[in-house]
Parts: sequence; structure tokens; C-alpha cells
Amino acid sequence: MSSLSLFRSSNISLLLFRPSNISLSLFRPSNISLLLFRPSNISLLLFRPLNISLLLFRPSNISLSLFRPSNISLLLFRPSNISLSLFRPSNISLSLFRSSNITLSLFRSSNISLSLFRSSNISLSLFRPSNISLSLFRPSNISLLLFRPSNISLSLFRPLNISLSLFRPSNISLSLFRPSNISLSLFRLSNISQIYHHFHYLDLQTYHFYYSDLQICTRLTGSGKVPD
Repeated sequence: MSSLSLFRSSNISLLLFRPSNISLSLFRPSNISLLLFRPSNISLLLFRPLNISLLLFRPSNISLSLFRPSNISLLLFRPSNISLSLFRPSNISLSLFRSSNITLSLFRSSNISLSLFRSSNISLSLFRPSNISLSLFRPSNISLLLFRPSNISLSLFRPLNISLSLFRPSNISLSLFRPSNISLSLFRLSNISQIYHHFHYLDLQTYHFYYSDLQICTRLTGSGKVPD
């Protein structure tokens, strides 16, 4: 079994650690900085020292480093047999040294496979269909969806600059939602069968997550009332 430690050293700092085979450490030392570390065979380091800066590092056989030192700049580096560097220093400027100017598709069908796809200027999808799979999707400039359909799965969604939704539908599931700079809502789901996350500023599709004994529905709508 894997343990869970959640620590908040300040109003918005967060530390989430799972010392397991694929451990997870999520640390937010500032209002919107984010550190996600998985010291395993294929470890993961995700660090956001600025409002939307992002560092994703996987020191493995095929390691991955994704760094965003500014609001929208992006650096993706994979020091492996076929290394990759992707850098975006401004809102729309893009320099991609692999496939094309704006799109990127990278898939590795291994025990811990990796698929990284960028369908637009700033959208990002990272999926790892393994025992502890990982899906990281960014449909807008700063929105972030991270989903791990495993025994202790993880869903992290950021539709705004600082809004954060972290959901783990497992035996001890966790939902953490931050719709503003300092507001924080933490939910522990056990007997709840359905959840709605309502945003007045977004109009997105409905996400359905089905599990054996738990059904979660996250609905994003632009209407003025919570959906039925």
C-alpha cells in the first residue's frame, strides 16, 4: 500500500507525497508555483516557479524535461537517444526542433509508454498508459488537466491562471479545487457518487469518469446556475 501525506505550510502551499513504487510529491511553495516529483524508475518532476512557468523532468532511460521560465515560454528537452528541444519564449512564437512548427506527437509503446501531443499553440497532452498511467492536458493558455487512472489516480485541472482542481478517485480519494488566488477547497470523497465543478467563466464539455464503485462527473458550463 502507498501512504499519503498532504501538507500546507501556508495559505496556498501544498505538499502531497506518496512513498510507493511510483511515489508522488506535489509541492506548491508560492501562490501558484507547483512541484510534482516522482522518484521512481521513471520519475517525474514538475515545477512551476512563476505564474505559469512549468518544469517537467523525468530522469529515466528516456528522460523528459519540460521547462517554462516565463508566462508562456516552453522548453521541452529529452536527453535520450533522440533528444528533443521545444522552446516558446512568447505567447505565439514557437520553435520546435522535431516534427513541425506547432504540432508534436511523441509515442513510446513500452512498459511505461509516453504520448505527448500539442494540437494547438499551447495545448499539451501527455499520456502514459501503464500501471500508473499519466494524462496531462492543457486545452488553453494555462488550463491543466492531469489524470492518472490507477489504483490511486490523479486528476489535476487548472482552467485559469491560478485555479486548481486536484482529484484522486481511489479508496481514499482527494479533490482539491482552487478557483481563485487564495481560495482553497479540499474534499474527501467516499460515499459521494457524483460531483459537479461549476465555472461561470468557462463553457467546456462534460468530463465523465466511471469507476467500479464511484462515479464522478465534472461539468464545466458557462450558464449562471449549477447543472442538474
